[in-house]
Amino acid sequence: MKRQQIATAGYIHLGFDTGRPLFAKDESVYKLFLRLKRGVCVNYHMTSIWRTLMTLNADAIRGRSLNPAGDVRTIVCGHITMDYLLCEGAVLIQGLNIAKPLTATKSGLYKVDFDNDGDEWRVDDAPINRFSKKRLSLSKRSEAHYAAVSGKFNNITDAGVRMPEHIIGAFKSTRFLIEDNEMLNYSLFWSEKNCHKSEYAAESLASIMQQSTANDLPVNWLIHGEGFYTFKNAAKLIKTAPLASAAQREKNFHAGNAKNQNVFFSNPSDSSSVDSLKALCEEAGLTFVGLNANHRDLRRWSTLKNAGTEIGKSAILAVAGGGAATLAGMVGAGGAGKVAETGINALISGHYYTAAACVAGTIIIGQGIYKKLLPMAASAKCTFGNGNQRWYSGDKALIKG
Repeated sequence: MKRQQIATAGYIHLGFDTGRPLFAKDESVYKLFLRLKRGVCVNYHMTSIWRTLMTLNADAIRGRSLNPAGDVRTIVCGHITMDYLLCEGAVLIQGLNIAKPLTATKSGLYKVDFDNDGDEWRVDDAPINRFSKKRLSLSKRSEAHYAAVSGKFNNITDAGVRMPEHIIGAFKSTRFLIEDNEMLNYSLFWSEKNCHKSEYAAESLASIMQQSTANDLPVNWLIHGEGFYTFKNAAKLIKTAPLASAAQREKNFHAGNAKNQNVFFSNPSDSSSVDSLKALCEEAGLTFVGLNANHRDLRRWSTLKNAGTEIGKSAILAVAGGGAATLAGMVGAGGAGKVAETGINALISGHYYTAAACVAGTIIIGQGIYKKLLPMAASAKCTFGNGNQRWYSGDKALIKG
């Protein structure tokens, strides 16, 4: 008897005849596997676990050696957990646990609707597990849903209010035009503070995109601010771990990738070029639509490189007009003090444009001379305030906002 047959004796084969074989430990695990398979198109947490299984199935070469320690590996996504081990080139699923949805974190996918009575956008209290075709918005090209991956905000309510400005600004100038530049609803992918680069956020977003493809639901995505990092990691996952078995991928190399997903970037925290953003999208089967960068956010290297001269001139004027005494008197004063500290650190490290901008920003904050130095004021608001949360259309609009 072959070693693999000995190792898998008593396990239930899950029916994949190509690629690395998958087995369930017992009947209870097998029943949960079937439930997982049925839930892929309705619950993106299940999609994440299923993608792991498909990746293991398709990877029939790596890990064929004996696993003497019998180490059990655990995959967790939301309220679903899977325990498995690799043995003689087979995947042995030890356990599946599909619990009630977690409420400990607010990160996830939410419905956002416009309240005509209150004349405001409202985010639903509870997250959802998939996009609904009933909530489709009309685009000029075809029916598609609108969704946003938000950057850094104080809370989900603020993000829900701000994202429509970005979505409308992004898609009104493309072939994906929103009819009359209005929306009745959209979906928001929200990540809590410091979670944009997390594995959970990337897994979830990748699953939502792949799930939308499986459901034949086109989506127009707006990627904002720090949400770029979530998207970048999700795109890599989609590329390397398609939602398809080994047999499906043998027939079609692109099986299981995302498609009918159009992507626009607004104020991305990264300084990637248009060409690199196009390549990132195309590798995952997504369609790049456009980029609107905030040219006043000095945290982006491309901004310093392209706008540094203009901002530097404004900084010199501000320093000359304010004087060292004014700056010295503000070093310990709240936010302005932090700006000055940032400027000192930038000066030491050789980032001279940042240093000059910080000094000017400190004086501007203290003296309130925004109108006299509009480029510098806009840069201070975007770099040290919440200006990056707005759709960038010009300095005046940014300062008034």
